[in-house]
Amino acid sequence: LKPCLPTSRFVVRWGPLAVIPLPLCRLPLQMRGLASSAWLLGGAVASLPSRAEALVLGVAPADQAKYFGSTFKCIGGEGGPLPASAINDEYCDCADGSDEPGTGACAGQDTTHFYCPNEGSTPRRLYASRVGDGICDCCDGSDEAALSARAGGRPSCKNTCAEQGAREREAARRRIQDLQQAMAKQKETREKALKDIEIYKADRARLEGELPALEEALKAAEKAAEVERATQKEKSEAERKLREEALKVKAAEEEAKAKAAEEKMKTAFGGGECHWRQTGGCHPDGVREADKDKACSATIEKGASGYCDCDGDGTRNGKEPGYECKTAKPGTCVKACLALLEDSQGAGDEKPQVSEYTKWMDGAADAMGSEEKGGEAKAGDEKPQVSEYTKWMDGAAEAMSEGLAEEPEEEEGGTAAARAETSGGAPEQTAIDIEREARKKVTDHKNRMKQLQDNINALPSDKLVYASLTGRTLEKKVGEFKYKVSFFSNAHQDHTSLGHWSKWTGPTSGEFDKGTMCWGGPERKLLVNFVCGVQEELLDAMEPSRCVYEATVSHPGACAQEELDELTAGTRVVGVREEL
Repeated sequence: LKPCLPTSRFVVRWGPLAVIPLPLCRLPLQMRGLASSAWLLGGAVASLPSRAEALVLGVAPADQAKYFGSTFKCIGGEGGPLPASAINDEYCDCADGSDEPGTGACAGQDTTHFYCPNEGSTPRRLYASRVGDGICDCCDGSDEAALSARAGGRPSCKNTCAEQGAREREAARRRIQDLQQAMAKQKETREKALKDIEIYKADRARLEGELPALEEALKAAEKAAEVERATQKEKSEAERKLREEALKVKAAEEEAKAKAAEEKMKTAFGGGECHWRQTGGCHPDGVREADKDKACSATIEKGASGYCDCDGDGTRNGKEPGYECKTAKPGTCVKACLALLEDSQGAGDEKPQVSEYTKWMDGAADAMGSEEKGGEAKAGDEKPQVSEYTKWMDGAAEAMSEGLAEEPEEEEGGTAAARAETSGGAPEQTAIDIEREARKKVTDHKNRMKQLQDNINALPSDKLVYASLTGRTLEKKVGEFKYKVSFFSNAHQDHTSLGHWSKWTGPTSGEFDKGTMCWGGPERKLLVNFVCGVQEELLDAMEPSRCVYEATVSHPGACAQEELDELTAGTRVVGVREEL
């Protein structure tokens, strides 16, 4: 046996105000303990009742029986029996610290905690490391009883349980009111959610029953539309072939006319091949640059110098037009040479005769040279003459492009409303219109069914108390950012996505994931922690680690009936991880 230690690990109480500390080894096991910390007040010994009461220091009333008897065995089950004197002897015999409930000898373990009776206030549990450390953690000072005994019995802690208890009772009264409101809201929300789910199920069943008829109507409409599309395709193909044939005939006729006009010009200039002859030095009579010669019909480049060799002899005669770099160009040498020919054939004020080819080439040259002139017409200019060939080709090109372009299948014939607007008459529905409407009805029907099923599956049965958040957005500006959390949809920090609702991660926690990708990092996500509160409110938001955000949300669904029952019954014990 260990030697008798004259310390007050156990005390005997005869009445509520006075205690007589006795050495540990002089008391039987049943008498070793501490019923209260009243002895720390240093009061005089009052009249002593006949019955003695003993409690083990640091042990809750419900666990006192575990320490009765002549021997003690570690509560964790390890090792053999220990003598009663091993309890609270400031020597750690049990790995779980159960032999030292009233001292700090077994500090570091998280199994056995010191129990503060705190009579008149709320009982509390402490880690062993906080026992006998000179700091008063229990309002009755019982955690510093051993330290006080070693100091000669002088009280080291003032008993503040009466004052603290009054504050706690007021706080508990307010908390009970809040919890009662929260539990009432929980009940109301859950009942409404259950009713809504029944409505969703009934609506979905009704829609599911209507779906086969809509799908059959769509199949019939698809068959009729298929026939109509085939007819339209045959008609369009026939029209396209007719247009192509007409274009070929017209093109052949105009080609013959153009060749005749060209032969006429060759004859007039002695049968030579007209060319653009480019020269250097920005002068028409400069050094020849033969590699840059062009056909008569080619466009003369802006900023080039040279001359139009109308007779094709490779030299410039006095009449053939020449151009410096800054001189305005006629567009092509065809236009310039024909103008030269017409000038030479003209007599007096007689209006020169212009061939059809010249008229056509005038239009072509004007179009090709429009970019050089900036596309701007000068004031007073005459309206350009457009040949019949040019007019016909413009119309033919449009017709051909319309005929050869394939129309999207869904746009065949246009909608009935569009045709009615064009024709100015009443809408005329085609088989394709009917098919389009039938398909839309089926699609809308299925989307509505899916939405109802999503509503049914949105919350598991144990999370129906959070149903009031469905479709609701909570906002809060934290620092320079505005956070928006939309349940059960998406979350944002200003315009940056923090993700879409993913899942519940615990009884009072959930997660949004797959948000905007961080620069060179993971996708952003938001963890939501729900805390008990009467109001639905976003309390705080932060980014504790890169691209991982946390939000704290107050909601009645996070409140627990157990806390309300505990406060109402007055059986609450403050845990080691809680603060008063």
